[in-house]
Amino acid sequence: MMITVAIIAILAGIAVPAYNQYILKAHRKEAISQIYSLTERLERARSSLMTYASFDNYKSSEFTHYQYSIDVSDDGATYTIEAVALNSQKNDKCGDIVYRSDNSWQFAGGTLDEDSCL
Repeated sequence: MMITVAIIAILAGIAVPAYNQYILKAHRKEAISQIYSLTERLERARSSLMTYASFDNYKSSEFTHYQYSIDVSDDGATYTIEAVALNSQKNDKCGDIVYRSDNSWQFAGGTLDEDSCL
């Protein structure tokens, strides 16, 4: 009986951290999807208004895992979308997510590289 309990404890000790990392990764992928959605909205606005300026200083309401903000350059020609990790998502090894209109990604405050985070 004690051997069975010990085996279950060892398996739980391995499974729980792996599950937590899986959940953080799923939330990060959801944030990247949200960033792509915001990018589509920005590009539609630019196609009709010829500028991104209508989205300057956009800040989403706080979602459960990330808060999104858009910063448009002074000339309205470029933008940066930032997803700041909230609550338990701060434990993600990729950190906050930054996307720029030149299609570049940055994962600020994390320990993993871009390829691992995307």
